Amino acid sequence: MQNKDIIIDTTAPSVSNVTSSSANNTYSIGQVIPIQVVFSEPITVTGTPQITLSTGSPATTAVNCSGNGTATLTCNYTVVAGNFSADLSYSSTSALALNGGTIKDAAGNAATLTLASPGVAGSLSFNKDIVISTTIPAVVNVTSSTPNGSYKAGAIISIQVVFDNSATVTGAPQLQLQTNNGTRYASCSSGTGTTMNCSYTVVAGDTSADLDYISTNALGLNGGTINSTVSGQPASLTLSVSGASGSLGYNKDIIIDTTAPSAPTIPDMTAATDSGISNTDNITSNTTPDFVISCETGATVNLYDGVTLIGTGTCVAGTVTITSSTLSNGAHSINAKQTDPAGNTSIASGIFR
Repeated sequence: MQNKDIIIDTTAPSVSNVTSSSANNTYSIGQVIPIQVVFSEPITVTGTPQITLSTGSPATTAVNCSGNGTATLTCNYTVVAGNFSADLSYSSTSALALNGGTIKDAAGNAATLTLASPGVAGSLSFNKDIVISTTIPAVVNVTSSTPNGSYKAGAIISIQVVFDNSATVTGAPQLQLQTNNGTRYASCSSGTGTTMNCSYTVVAGDTSADLDYISTNALGLNGGTINSTVSGQPASLTLSVSGASGSLGYNKDIIIDTTAPSAPTIPDMTAATDSGISNTDNITSNTTPDFVISCETGATVNLYDGVTLIGTGTCVAGTVTITSSTLSNGAHSINAKQTDPAGNTSIASGIFR
């Protein structure tokens, strides 16, 4: 009679480790992360077992596993939009399921599928540091650190584009602005963070009653990139409607004015300070007479004797009265200039004699 080698095996295979062959890193949409479930002995697999991962949104994802004749199941997890995890893990100690199949050893012992608690030795999150991020930065606000007011040619307007989460900017993206010249751009700086800084230098001829960008797609890459700092996914560059909440025009009152005002009217001595034979003869014994001038509302009006400044005032409702500094005896050449709120200065008025 021939002798037999009979092996008695009543020990069920069990999970000894869960890990991944993917490097510790951040992964995003479309990337595949192989997960290895390691058993205490080689296993025979039928059907398609699954391991359930904690993936944020949806809260869990069941991943199909395969492997036969070795001690390792491989489960390939493909990241989809919405998934996120600061440290990828399975959902619980019972996350490995047969899903209608079987996992047995050569003796026919059904495997014990209990996993190590997430975060402890032998678990996926203990062994690996895998971050899942599918977040796409989006623009939530466009504003300016430049104070509200009027600005002339040569002025620099600082504009901030704010994202809802960190973006990494390379190159020099551009924000197209709405001026009388639709080709004006604010050039944006590279860097990382939730705020991208842009700068617009006012050019002669530009005008705008309330500076804003030209449209919802006014932000362009200009050969650069704006990507999620975490996931590397391209940011959404869509802006709020011009003038609506979140837009530059809504947040700020910045006026672009590069046109010099016209000359003010010739200064006219007031009747009350014209002490000559008549109150219109422009002769006075008052050494600090008052002069009335028609001007551009809001402008600063300077009064001169020749080229010497002798008084200043602000134009209100189209007129200003300025008291001169002390004048000497004799004839004087009184004239005026006005500077609008943007800083543009007119030519001199005619001369009061």
